[in-house]
Amino acid sequence: MDFSLHTEDPVLLWNQATLEAISNTNMGPTPTSRALGLVNTSMYDAWAAYDSVAIGTQLGNLQVDSEEITPENKSTAINYAAYTTLLDLFPTQEPAFTQILQQLGIDSTISSTNIAAGIGNLAAKTLLNNKYTDGSNQLNNYTDTTNYQPVNTWDKITDPNRWQPISIDNGNNIQKFLTPQWGDVTPFALKSGNQH
Repeated sequence: MDFSLHTEDPVLLWNQATLEAISNTNMGPTPTSRALGLVNTSMYDAWAAYDSVAIGTQLGNLQVDSEEITPENKSTAINYAAYTTLLDLFPTQEPAFTQILQQLGIDSTISSTNIAAGIGNLAAKTLLNNKYTDGSNQLNNYTDTTNYQPVNTWDKITDPNRWQPISIDNGNNIQKFLTPQWGDVTPFALKSGNQH
């Protein structure tokens, strides 16, 4: 992986790394959108601790002392937030994420929560702990929790308002549904999934 193009902007760098991890793991569309949301939310929460106006989504009014507000500390916090979040979401991609930190000259072994790296770790861990119970079933590989059974078959529509699998190769390969529990997942910005 070549992440040298965006090392000056940690948000671009880690979004690029996230997309690469998604590509490498063949994650479906719903977990993909969640992963992108988690990585960017953790980076925002880490950054918000270094901004006098912003309020993070998980850490409330956490603000570092004014003398700690430096571009380097902001960047370090953002890098650790993304790194910690991505390790949780894509553990098989750890070598690539660690390589990015090494290229940036950052120690990947810091687990503290009381320095710039710690703010990033805290932002990520707090968000992840909150989202483990969001209904996505991340800790069980996003397995269906609803016992969903399709109403329609590939060759017969019983209810046109419901999902229908598509036949590929004349019925020999039938699509399978993905994450039918997603309607029950706690949204990031809405009060509920029904609010759209």
